Order: sequence, then C-alpha cells, then structure tokens
Amino acid sequence: MAFGIVLLYFQPRPSEWQGRNVRVGPGIETRASGDEGHGDKISCVQRAQHTLEQRSDVIVDPHHVRNSDAEFLLYVHSTPRHFWKRDMIRRTWGNPAFFSSDFRITQGGNDSRPLGFNLMFVVGLDQFQLDNKESLDAIFEESCLHGDILVANFLDTYQNLTLKGLRAMSWIDKNLALAHYVMKVDDDVLLNTYAWMENAMWMAQGSCQSCILCKLWFDPPVQRQGKWETTPDEYPRENYPSFCSGAAYLMSREVMGRLLAASKTVPHYRFDDVYFTGILAETLGIKRVDLNAAYFWLYPTDYQYRPYHPTDGLYVAHGYDFSKWESTWFAVADRYRKRPDGPRR
Repeated sequence: MAFGIVLLYFQPRPSEWQGRNVRVGPGIETRASGDEGHGDKISCVQRAQHTLEQRSDVIVDPHHVRNSDAEFLLYVHSTPRHFWKRDMIRRTWGNPAFFSSDFRITQGGNDSRPLGFNLMFVVGLDQFQLDNKESLDAIFEESCLHGDILVANFLDTYQNLTLKGLRAMSWIDKNLALAHYVMKVDDDVLLNTYAWMENAMWMAQGSCQSCILCKLWFDPPVQRQGKWETTPDEYPRENYPSFCSGAAYLMSREVMGRLLAASKTVPHYRFDDVYFTGILAETLGIKRVDLNAAYFWLYPTDYQYRPYHPTDGLYVAHGYDFSKWESTWFAVADRYRKRPDGPRR
C-alpha cells in the first residue's frame, strides 16, 4: 500500500536470453539457467503438479535459495504472470554476479567474511492459471529452471498480500538460518542493491538491529473509498500508525522473527505494509528509520546523468520508466565499481 504513486504495469514477453551467454552489465557475463537438464525440469514440474493436488502450502520450493549461505536476502513479491519482470530483475539488481565478494562483514579483529547475496521471488496462483494448465505449468517450469521462486498455495490477489508476506517469512524462518538481513521488495521497483547491502553491513556493526529501514508514511489517514478503501469494521481508527512503503524495506532477521511471531496473535489486515511495518511494528515497539530522500516515486529520468553516490541518490525508484530500467542499472553498477573508496563498511 502506498500513497501518491504512479505505477507502471507491463505485459510479460518470452525471455530472449535463456540458454545463451548473456552480458548483464559492464564486464559481467553469466550463463542463463535454461541449460539445466530437460529431464530434471520435467520431473520437477510433475512434482509441483502432484504437490498442488495434495494441497500443500508450498508447491515449488526455491531449491537454489535453500542451499545458500548468503546473509543478505532479497525476497520479491511478484505475481505469476510477471515473467518478464522477473527476468529483468535477474539480469539487473537481483543478479549476484554484480556483487561478488566486495561486501564483507568485520566483527572483531581483522577477520571478515563475505556478506553474500541471494534473491527469492514469492508468488501464489491466480485464477487464470488454475483454469489453464499451460499457464500453470509455465510458472512451475520457471521455478524449476531458476530455483529462485517460492510458489505457495494461495490465490495471488491484492487482497492476499499479507498472506503472501507470511508465507515468505515463514519459509525464510524455517529454511534460511544464515539470512541475517532480509529485504522485502516489489517487482515493479528499480533497486540500488549496492546501497542496501551497505545498509546491511551497517546493521551488522550493531546499528539498528531492531529497526526497519524504509520510506516511512507518517500517520496517514485511513482511506474510506478507492483502491485502498477500508470500512470502519475492518479498521476503526481514522489514521494508520506510521508504516513503511511496501515498495522496499530492510530488516534484520531478529525483526522478521518478531513480526512473524506477533502475527500469530494480532489479527491479520489485508494491506501487508500497514500490517507488518505499521500495526505489528507499533505493537512490538520496533523503530522504523525513514529514508525518504533516497526514494523516487515518479520518473527520475535524469538519474543516469547525475554523479553517483549510493547514499546520496537512488535507493528505490517506484514507477520507473521500464524502458530505461536496464540502462540506469548498468550506469549504477558501472559507477559503483569505479568509486575510488569501494563499498562503505
């Protein structure tokens, strides 16, 4: 949920880069995941079909993510038919090849370890897929190929965003013990991952372990009509507690665990950003740190021509001109690598 935001929506198109060596940025090349064995893919899809019939909560497990020891995790709220957006994210700000071992955590003496990075998408199932086997198998195939999509058994609608967040956090809590810094992102934002990894390193030094970093909406009024209409029966107060924009926010594993635990006793509310970072955070006394100046809400078309500094520029662009997404990201990556002092610690 957000206020005063222009959102762009794009129809998916078939991936043009699977099965080839793909240049994803200046000097970075990767092999697409489409080279996995065809037989393995078929058996994985068949398992997903069987799991769906058994009505399990998790239909396809993100096996590549499960096997990761990375401490920084991006989990992205996506929808089943956003194939093109997920491909774009894998090629740009969600591609681990951009970050290598530049980001290291130092705790005591001179010993350090790489922060590590991983990406996970979370989707449910929409009604079109449930009525169309070909479309249903397409998301199963994508998840099996890349191993980075948690396909959960719920109806993927705007009204179920809180359920989506709960499924994602529950899976992370059970399966990723080493994910100490967890960031929730929507699939329609352009993210400066470099800056957010630096924020995670800042947290690792003992700063803000019990807080959430985000764009903060301060005590916004409850809307009684329109897209975010809420009846007095659903939420009787006239104002929400201050809450984070759902576009992107970063928290420690400790905070995520506390939110997840509180969700078992605090009644659910359908707007996930209000529920997790407003209602639950206020109940638990979790501090939210406002990064308003680092969020762009419309079209920062001049960004790629501005001097780059990760703490004085783009953190999140929501509603960004999608045709400029890749070129802007490559400019961010190139300037970051050329920065003389490297990543801040």
